[in-house]
Amino acid sequence: MIRRLRLPLLLLSLMILGALGWTAFDFYRTPEGLSLSGESSTNTQPFRIAQRRYELSADLLPNCQYTLYLTPEHQLWNAAGKHLASASGEKSLHALTDVLRAGRYFIHSITNPDEGCSWTLRMKAL
Repeated sequence: MIRRLRLPLLLLSLMILGALGWTAFDFYRTPEGLSLSGESSTNTQPFRIAQRRYELSADLLPNCQYTLYLTPEHQLWNAAGKHLASASGEKSLHALTDVLRAGRYFIHSITNPDEGCSWTLRMKAL
């Protein structure tokens, strides 16, 4: 009886190890750079980052004030959001982050005025 189960158990264990390996690979696989955009006060779609420092650059409108927060997925930006950068009356923004933890995040933006302030943020892994 045990000999008949040996092969199916071996195949099952290989499938489980393969699934765990793929999950780990997918979790740590991250693009070297991201480009995100939004308009006014909004949340972006969630994205994944690796544990690294990032160089930030953004295209902004000069008649707006911007504040950008990096927030872990499924968290509230005002409780768990990390302030990334702010700008007022500028056409571009440049900043460097500390080492960010790997995971899934979204960008929450606050603008003044609240409407008509588009932005494009690029995050380049260092």
